Amino acid sequence: MQIRFKRLIDIRRFALTATFAVGAALAPLVATAQLRDTSDASSTVSWLRLAFEQRGRIETLTNRFYDDGEGASRTLAVRSRIYAELREVTDSLQFVIEIQDSRGTFADTPFFLPEQHTNELDFLQAQIQFSSSHSTSNRTPMLLQIGRFTMDLGSRRLAARNRMRNTTNAFDGVLWRVGQDTNRTLKSFASRPVIINPSDLDSSQDGGLFWGSSYTQRLSRRTTIESYYLGLKDDAWSLPNRQYSTVGGRLVTSPLSGSADLEIESVWQFGRTDGLTHRAHFQHGTIGYQFSETWQPRMAFHYDFASGDGNPDDQRFGRFDTLFGARRFELNPTGIYGPFVRANLHTPGLRVSANPNDDFRMSVFYRAFWLAESRDAWVGPMLQEPTGKAGRFLGNQIELSATWQFLPSLNAEIGYAHFFKGSFIENISTTSLPVVDTNFFYAAWTFRASL
Repeated sequence: MQIRFKRLIDIRRFALTATFAVGAALAPLVATAQLRDTSDASSTVSWLRLAFEQRGRIETLTNRFYDDGEGASRTLAVRSRIYAELREVTDSLQFVIEIQDSRGTFADTPFFLPEQHTNELDFLQAQIQFSSSHSTSNRTPMLLQIGRFTMDLGSRRLAARNRMRNTTNAFDGVLWRVGQDTNRTLKSFASRPVIINPSDLDSSQDGGLFWGSSYTQRLSRRTTIESYYLGLKDDAWSLPNRQYSTVGGRLVTSPLSGSADLEIESVWQFGRTDGLTHRAHFQHGTIGYQFSETWQPRMAFHYDFASGDGNPDDQRFGRFDTLFGARRFELNPTGIYGPFVRANLHTPGLRVSANPNDDFRMSVFYRAFWLAESRDAWVGPMLQEPTGKAGRFLGNQIELSATWQFLPSLNAEIGYAHFFKGSFIENISTTSLPVVDTNFFYAAWTFRASL
């Protein structure tokens, strides 16, 4: 039986490799097709969509905030994807397959290549879709996805298809969506989280369940409200054992030239963590203003609070869990950096951004970080002073980033983050980290082509 199973794995791996190789070989042709005059309707294949994407990113990190905190680390992170969509199998049926290969090469330390960084050739999506689109009638469009899928929920703080991270969250199950691109949208799903296996085919977690529903309603052209419930049963995958119910609401007003905008989100979490009573919460607020100048400069003040566990010795656990959320857009770059997560943290910040033209955008982002509870862990590097005597101040971070769209199929991004270490690192007694500022630099390029 073991031999047969191994042969089956080998066959699947060969099929994936062959598919990926063919896609890579066809990428220049696909890119050429993408850049052709789209007015030629005969060049479009209505029943098939193919897309290829490859991103390379050089990362360097000096004076780390975990381990011994010394020296430098670097890697070349490469993520490649092939997406295929077979349309119009019937009036309502289509198939979707997406293959992803994520690798970290030229790394000087294996420590910096965990499962969140590396996942060799594997299925990111493999699903059947049933759709009902009635754009010319009064009926509401619907979509049913069965199989493996990725998803963005609301603000992406609790469930997201990762952008910067070299690997991506995926789920096996069912997702039902009603009212896409309408004033009201209902999304419900029941799934098992997919466990990333860096060197073998991924599989979903046998003892895990992730389910929920979200409802979004557009109040006006700029204003949207959202409410949601998310359930998680995780008794076989991660530590600690988690059984959560998460409920939340969100109000967002989109940016507009010459006008103020805002976002408010409140999340409450309850259940059990390793047999302890779990009560936690997360609060977010953004107030921004976009000026009417040609460069579209925007200034925004951010504040985030994620509860921590105030007393590690009692029978309650108060640390917020961000589930499967993304953090790059709000807290810090990820990759081999990523010191902060939405857990035991409160942090104000100020971002200034501008778009000099349609192909270039840049931003400067400042944040200060404190522990919400001094006796709980700094969750990113998992450093903890159980007595609380190290204090709460973690430090300040300045991030600079810029993105250029050179061609319709090619863009580049550079970024730099400087972390000024705070008094917590100076005073913590459980490690001997040197109090030397951390520097993180990355340069990335992304090629996309579609047919």
